[in-house]
Amino acid sequence: GPAQWVLAPGSSGPPQELSLEEAVYRLGRLRADRWVARGEEKMAHYGFGTTDHRIELEVREGDKTRTAALQLGRLTATGRSAYAAVAIDGVAGPVIFECPLTLYRFVQSDLTAVPSP
Repeated sequence: GPAQWVLAPGSSGPPQELSLEEAVYRLGRLRADRWVARGEEKMAHYGFGTTDHRIELEVREGDKTRTAALQLGRLTATGRSAYAAVAIDGVAGPVIFECPLTLYRFVQSDLTAVPSP
């Protein structure tokens, strides 16, 4: 239901409901600034695996639930955007694209869950 959120297992602190609502709004409006690469072997080049920011949303479609995931890599060379990756149905491997810097910064500041000790 609306504003009913839980953090990933192993994370600490109460969920920040307003930040999560804002995240869903921003993710719903996300568009690629530029498609740059495809494939698991390209992920390290774009900073995936070092930042480890990942957002997963369970989306209910009728009586079925599917999971959509967004991974964030490093900033681009210009620093005006960041790399992100998604899985697209029917496309082999993750697809890497440039996403808006505002989303990248928002995830880092408002959505980073701190692991429990």
